[in-house]
Formats: sequence, C-alpha cells, structure tokens
Amino acid sequence: MQRVKVSLLLGCLLLFQFRPTAGQKINLIKVGNCVEAGLELTASLAIQIMPMMKDLLQCVGYLPKISTARVNRVQLLVIIYQFVHKMLMGERLPCLMNAYMTLSSVVGPYLEKMNSLQCSYLFVKPPLC
Repeated sequence: MQRVKVSLLLGCLLLFQFRPTAGQKINLIKVGNCVEAGLELTASLAIQIMPMMKDLLQCVGYLPKISTARVNRVQLLVIIYQFVHKMLMGERLPCLMNAYMTLSSVVGPYLEKMNSLQCSYLFVKPPLC
C-alpha cells in the first residue's frame, strides 16, 4: 500500500511540475482517454500474464532448484536467472515465439488505440510530418 501511495504522490508532483508553454493547452479529455486506454492495457496484460508464464514454464521444462515457499529478493533473482538461462541456452525458441505471439495479440490492439489517440504527444507538440 505504501508503494501505491508513493507512486500516486510522485505522479501528482510530476503533473504539478509540468508548465505548458505559451499557446499550449492541456486537453483533459485526451488525457483521460489515454489514461483509460493505458488502464485497459494494464488490466488485459494482468489477466493474461500468469497463464502465459505457466505455459512458458511448462514448455521450457524449468523446475527451480531451491524451495519457492518463502523466497527473498536474492533467491528470486537466482530463480529468474536460472529460468532465463535455461530458456535461452536450451534453444527453446518456439516457446519464446509462442509467448511473444500471445503477448503481442493481447497488447497489440491497445497499443494501436493509444497510437491512434496520439498518447505519446500529450504534453508536447506533435511532429509536422
């Protein structure tokens, strides 16, 4: 809960730090649409990430060498390193391609929506070309 409060506080401070230049206006409707699209992207990714990771773990055939009941940060990094090492060194490219295709099918429509809304140009002028 503390991290959420800190991130909200930092986000508010960043918004207050922004000062529009002369003649530049902030379109709150566009900001709202972009935030909504970002939240939809995050929600769909949160729903799909665990099944995708389970499929990837089964495809790679990775079993951690240490107990995963109570893991501290160092042990978690070791587990992640062992998994990535087995995945990349074990020549499991079809597993990676399946994960990539799943991820791109989930994220793709939302990124297209954010691109069509020009969310990357919220507080800057869009290019002329």
